[in-house]
Amino acid sequence: MLHRCLPLLLPLLIAVGNTSVLAQPLGSDRKPLREVRSLNTRFELRVQAGRARGERKPCVAEMMERGKRIWRRELVNDVAPVFGAVSDDGRFVVTLDEYRRGGARNALVVYGSDGKLLRHFVLTDLLQREDWSQVRAKGQSVTWLRGAEIGFDDDSAHFIIDFPWGRQVAIDLRKLCVVRDGVSDPRADVPPEIAALLDSAAAEAPVNDPPSIEELAKRSGISQADLERLVEMGLLNSDDLAAKLDELGEKPEGVAADGSDRDVAVKDDDDADGGPEELSPEALAADRAVDKPTEAEAAVAAAPDGPTEDPNADSPAMVSRLRAPDPDPGNPVNYLGWINGLSPQEGVDGAPFYQQAGDAFVPWTGDEGLMDRALGGDANALSSPEVAAWLDRNQVALNLFRQGAAADHRGWQLHSESGMVMDVLLPDLGVQRSMARALAVDARRAALQGRTEDAVNSLGAIGSAGSHVGNGPTLIENLVGASMQALATEALLDSFAQQDGSVDYRRVADSLTQSLRPTRSSDEAVLIERTMYLDVLQRSFDRDPTTGDPRPNPRQLSAILSMGSSDAATNGPMESVVSGVLNAARYGSLRFSDMVREGNDFYDAVSVAMLSPPAAARPLLDAADAQAQSSNPLLSTLAPSLGRAHVGRTRGEASRRATLVVANLHAYRQQNGRYPDSLDAIGNGEIVSDPFTGERFAYRPEGQSFTLYSLGYNATDDGATHVRSGDEGDIVYWPRPPKQ
Repeated sequence: MLHRCLPLLLPLLIAVGNTSVLAQPLGSDRKPLREVRSLNTRFELRVQAGRARGERKPCVAEMMERGKRIWRRELVNDVAPVFGAVSDDGRFVVTLDEYRRGGARNALVVYGSDGKLLRHFVLTDLLQREDWSQVRAKGQSVTWLRGAEIGFDDDSAHFIIDFPWGRQVAIDLRKLCVVRDGVSDPRADVPPEIAALLDSAAAEAPVNDPPSIEELAKRSGISQADLERLVEMGLLNSDDLAAKLDELGEKPEGVAADGSDRDVAVKDDDDADGGPEELSPEALAADRAVDKPTEAEAAVAAAPDGPTEDPNADSPAMVSRLRAPDPDPGNPVNYLGWINGLSPQEGVDGAPFYQQAGDAFVPWTGDEGLMDRALGGDANALSSPEVAAWLDRNQVALNLFRQGAAADHRGWQLHSESGMVMDVLLPDLGVQRSMARALAVDARRAALQGRTEDAVNSLGAIGSAGSHVGNGPTLIENLVGASMQALATEALLDSFAQQDGSVDYRRVADSLTQSLRPTRSSDEAVLIERTMYLDVLQRSFDRDPTTGDPRPNPRQLSAILSMGSSDAATNGPMESVVSGVLNAARYGSLRFSDMVREGNDFYDAVSVAMLSPPAAARPLLDAADAQAQSSNPLLSTLAPSLGRAHVGRTRGEASRRATLVVANLHAYRQQNGRYPDSLDAIGNGEIVSDPFTGERFAYRPEGQSFTLYSLGYNATDDGATHVRSGDEGDIVYWPRPPKQ
């Protein structure tokens, strides 16, 4: 069956079974393509039109997978394609025609799963003798798709064009060729006016088809069989390899005559002999750090208002402590040891208690709906026999969990059988979070029974455990810790609303100040995250015994690549990381020093951006992501997309601070008989600051109550219009909003 994939700009669709068929003929006089989705809606291609005249602006497309950008590339189009299609698995994007030129330019172009150009077809590649009578020329445009239907077959192995005159064109997307149904000469009987337009378009911007695999094998020294396998697996693009081989042949500046990767010394104007000063790689790196701002720093400096100042922003000493050492293939850095060295070593370690608690914990196996209602504070669910019996079975585990939370830190050390950072076995965060949920249910039950102090103590323990987890070195620990604290603060605020006035809020506020400690900030987590990139890079190169310079090591690359085929359940992101990255063909022309610099620039840029609230950080994160996608294959695959992580961590931090503010406001009223006129009365500049804006939370005293809310992601005061996600509207903490 042919799955139809049609542009969203087409307003009328007629549903026919599992296909969507054009409700009107395709023509050439259309608007530029803006967006198109795969049939299953999982993938969406967004196109930003370019400009062909004057100051040229490229046409850029970005691919989104369920709202997350996975690549961003320039298209070959002068302005924009007119039609497009995305396969359901995201492996292929096909664009058709050029705006106002139709099939005269860019008739059909195929892009791969990472946005790289796979093949460019002109009309004479696609059409045969019997087709030309249906093709029309008008001005500079060629119309050939009028009334056609386009799409992929079931396994996305072929792209199909069904013409209304009964002929079909099928393109084999694996071999990147047209499946011919005859032997007619495609140039035969081409109308002269159309031939002239095609020749003119070819002269304006000649497009070279990818060289053959046989030719590439001869030029690269890689066997034809290996190249074919890499192409079949989607790890190699013929155009990329040809371009890199061309670059190697040209010996670009900074590469020695023997092809080795040597740093080029820079002439010092003050050098007495006028000769170049011989600098070590360390000196060159220091020179770059002192004299030349990175692209990230330049982008931040150019921002209209600069980054919003964070009262908890890291000092230069903190940033230096978290700056991982650069990789050295000849003397490899132990990145795992470096990460573990960041863990606290003094004080009581809660890890043994958490481990025992996890061993004793009995997971919930009952009705998930009942558990969700209990977590939300539903009285009937909390009083149900099933929930009560489950909590009773887990009292030993929960007591051990509380003891772990009372410790100074959680001293788990990260381990990896391979020694690689990307192969680290994390603590069982799922069990940790499940125990936090169980303790939250137990606390809500205590609050329902009037044992408010017990409830507050248990929820404070969850907040402390969340701080332990969230201060771990990995980004996933950071996010899980923030979610645990969000679970605690939601229940704490509900318990404040249920109390009968007998609670000593000053004692509660002081206690929560000790237990609801912040997790590691997003910018810190990113600085540590870079070690995965540096570690893989270090393992992908060795030292040339002749020159001592770094060189790609195909054997090591293959070994890392083979790890990607192991069980994804234990290796996590391994398979997706190595795909399209670790092969010698792509690395052949990439300099080690450039790859180190590009990786450090990216992670520095992201870390700086995360010092700003999410809305202000977004353009900086997008710029860093775009730079990563266009630099080298390792960075474009390993570099995380952190916009949503920043929002999630900010939402959790806002809830933590707001909970402390609410407790202090209640304490003030107990001491003074009224709520304060402003948050100045609390006197804590950190907790009254809304991390979504960098300004204070919105606060209004209202007689015997008050309103406290965050402006949320849009940083706009929407009048306490509560939207729990915070993506739109505000996030209201008090009075407690209705459950959504």
